Amino acid sequence: MTSVLNDAKLDGLLSGLHQTSKAQDEAITRYYRHERTGPWNGMEPRDHAFMADKLVALDREKAEFCYMLCRAIGARRIFEAGTSLGVSTLYLAAAVRDNGGGVVFGAEYEPEKVRQARANFEAAGLSSFIDLREGDVVAAARSRLKEPAPPSPRSCRLGPIGLSCVVLMRERGEPHPWSEAFAGRDQITERVARLTERPSFADR
Repeated sequence: MTSVLNDAKLDGLLSGLHQTSKAQDEAITRYYRHERTGPWNGMEPRDHAFMADKLVALDREKAEFCYMLCRAIGARRIFEAGTSLGVSTLYLAAAVRDNGGGVVFGAEYEPEKVRQARANFEAAGLSSFIDLREGDVVAAARSRLKEPAPPSPRSCRLGPIGLSCVVLMRERGEPHPWSEAFAGRDQITERVARLTERPSFADR
């Protein structure tokens, strides 16, 4: 039985990724609640090292909601910060595909995660709808900026851990048609808020 995606091949791939992510939850909880010592001043090198192979994927229900939201507003361009192994990216790319085509632009800092994410995109047959850059999300996104335009944000917090932050851009003929949905922690949201003070993504 397929999900709202109505894509048996994609559903099969995502089921395995969701299972892997869920299996890592206990280790992540144990690390941050019991094993990690010292004050919290943001992600440190030890934290990045621990999280290097962790998916931290959105739950299936939340990811399906993102898919349905993108479908409902006809999103053709989507910005995602924090791609990891590309679980939520696959839902977003499926929405773009089903909306008639477009692109999901994302960035991921960990080189191995970028490699695995691209392999997942290829396996799902969605690579042509995804532009994934390796490196810092702000620097990567600035490479896609064009003329300044004020955003029209709509915020939607999804889940306690979700590290993805998506900006959904509607196409209805306006010069800079923006609509935003945020899913993530305050640190990610703040970075994208700074980024979107004067952005517009190139129509490419």
